Amino acid sequence: MTNSSTDSTTSSTTASTTTSAPKKYSILDLFSSWRLARVTSMIYFIWFANSLTYYGLSLNTNDFVGDPFVNFFLLGAVEVPAYLACMYVVKRFGHKKTLLVTMVGAGLGCLAAISINCKCLKCFDNLCSELQSSPLQTTTTLELSLQWRESSA
Repeated sequence: MTNSSTDSTTSSTTASTTTSAPKKYSILDLFSSWRLARVTSMIYFIWFANSLTYYGLSLNTNDFVGDPFVNFFLLGAVEVPAYLACMYVVKRFGHKKTLLVTMVGAGLGCLAAISINCKCLKCFDNLCSELQSSPLQTTTTLELSLQWRESSA
């Protein structure tokens, strides 16, 4: 009789452990260790920078040269092949390498736009002085390159 009571006790504990509710996670679990906190912070920063750039370009299509409706359409139409290319590249090379290459490429593009904006490709001192003395402008790279070509000709 003792065996049957022991068997029923073990079966009830086994049943209670398998039917227990799964652990509920909160946002604080993302910061439970230093490694998770570091990865979470990097992802938040990258998401913020990408969103700021995307919406900055999308909302400033009126400042581009040409018809604002055509510019907005072209900006949206470029996204379809870009999404397809991203899916292929991520599957082929992985997330980390793809993110690294695209972020470095975007950074180099921004540096190129700044150097075109300042019209001084030869000297870094002039670049810094012009960046500090001029207010933030909302001109496009195309407009700046056209102005630079006209002034250098």
